[in-house]
Amino acid sequence: MPSAPEPLVRGSHLKEDLKSLESLGADAATRIRGRLSPGSLRAIEEATRIEYLPIALNIEMAEAVSAEAGPQGSRLWARTSLLSSLGGLFRPLFEAATALFNPAPSLFYKYIPQGWQMSYRGCGEIAVEELRMGETILTGRGLARAMLCDAYLVAVCGTFEAAFSVCRYEGRVDCVSVDRDAQTVEWRAEWRPAGTR
Repeated sequence: MPSAPEPLVRGSHLKEDLKSLESLGADAATRIRGRLSPGSLRAIEEATRIEYLPIALNIEMAEAVSAEAGPQGSRLWARTSLLSSLGGLFRPLFEAATALFNPAPSLFYKYIPQGWQMSYRGCGEIAVEELRMGETILTGRGLARAMLCDAYLVAVCGTFEAAFSVCRYEGRVDCVSVDRDAQTVEWRAEWRPAGTR
């Protein structure tokens, strides 16, 4: 029986995560970096953006952020990291398109499965199901066991909440189900147009 592939994460993902610690404030960023092993910091800083590194580095950072900044800090950090990854040459075009067409978050969620496959290897997959306008379920199947820790799962909520930062909707994403035996997780995203109740 062949062994499962080692769970890996792309270097660019970890580099954005490391840079996004600053969104929590300079003092918190320093404390979080202090919680990371010197070897982990070095591996992330020296990696190229296209190489893949062990998922343990991603989990170590998520746990350090959670310990220093709590759940809200974890969400902010992950959201900032994803938005930062959208930067560069195409950022102005992306912002202009979202301002012009005002897409709903469900449009962004349709691209999550491809983004997941680009960021991770041996870490399962994400499926997206729009239940109704304003509610989407994102299901992770076959996730690496290391990813099933609370610190990481809460941070992923923030990653998925990034959709609300680039459109005129507000909402929240919560982890609603974790099956550690089946290595399956469900997140529920709920939103409404900004300024409505």
